[in-house]
Amino acid sequence: MGLNLEDVTKKFHCNMGEGNEGCDWAKKDWKLKRVEVVEFPQQVLEGAPGQILLPNIVLKNGTHWPWKAGCTLTLAQEASEGFENLPIEMVSVPVNDAVSGQGTIKLTVPLKINDHAIYGDKVYEIKLAMRGPGGW
Repeated sequence: MGLNLEDVTKKFHCNMGEGNEGCDWAKKDWKLKRVEVVEFPQQVLEGAPGQILLPNIVLKNGTHWPWKAGCTLTLAQEASEGFENLPIEMVSVPVNDAVSGQGTIKLTVPLKINDHAIYGDKVYEIKLAMRGPGGW
């Protein structure tokens, strides 16, 4: 029983991020498993201008690799592009605790309602994203 050069080359390219179509992990979309939402507020959060809301969320590292130091929970790209329409200030929650593979973490997300927000019946959806130390 020997090594097949084609299999070794394919495995190397999978590890280097090339030729993903033949790799097992590429089919599973591991990037979506890096952060899985376990718990978050299901009800609409209400607040007045200037108030800080402190909802708790629980996140899970759905992979077997630990998160790198320096991860931050921020507004998702689509939310930050329309940020001027949101009644909250920018969200940035650093993850200071180590999160191992398959581990969970509970975070309190401070949502400060802008002082100039107008009270009304409109419901806003706040989308958050986890960013690594490089901002990805």
